[in-house]
Amino acid sequence: MFILDLVLPVFMAFYILCVVVTGVFCKKIKTKYKFLYFALFELYIIGLIKVVVMPIFILNQASKEYFLTHIGKKAVYAIQVIPFKTIYGNLMSLSMAGIVQVVGNVVLLMPVAFFMVWIIQVKKKSIVYGLGILVTVLIEGVQYLINVLTTYPSHAVDIDDVILNYTGYLLAILIICLIKKYNKPFFDKVRSVFLK
Repeated sequence: MFILDLVLPVFMAFYILCVVVTGVFCKKIKTKYKFLYFALFELYIIGLIKVVVMPIFILNQASKEYFLTHIGKKAVYAIQVIPFKTIYGNLMSLSMAGIVQVVGNVVLLMPVAFFMVWIIQVKKKSIVYGLGILVTVLIEGVQYLINVLTTYPSHAVDIDDVILNYTGYLLAILIICLIKKYNKPFFDKVRSVFLK
């Protein structure tokens, strides 16, 4: 078995490479966004890949045959489609892992809302709300595809993840709108940190 993962040294090396390329890019091309915006966005994207895609388990032929014989293909192609089943189970277990799973899924897409609504200020509501759904469905789709391609269930594909991700995304939009409405100077100050 081979495990593909973004361990910390690889993560940092990849991030530093991205930041260097972005630094060169920002000097050559005029953009209204500061280097900090791109650096944080890249950190978030690489972190997102680490959290939702990694690790990927790649089995050798003998391990694959053993797994499929004893566990079966149902585990590979399994999708949990009953809404709130996993959420309820995680919250009722009162285990730290279950609570971290729920909170982590809520927080996962909040930075996307931050970049879209606070910094870029996309005006079209259909794009803002549609992007949240698109990203969370894309994440679950990639996880399912990895499971199918590796014939090993590296990730749980769950409708509750979509629900929690999108709930967090909407919650972030609400918080941003409230800050903009009730503390506009703070809203503008934070925004100016990321813009020229």
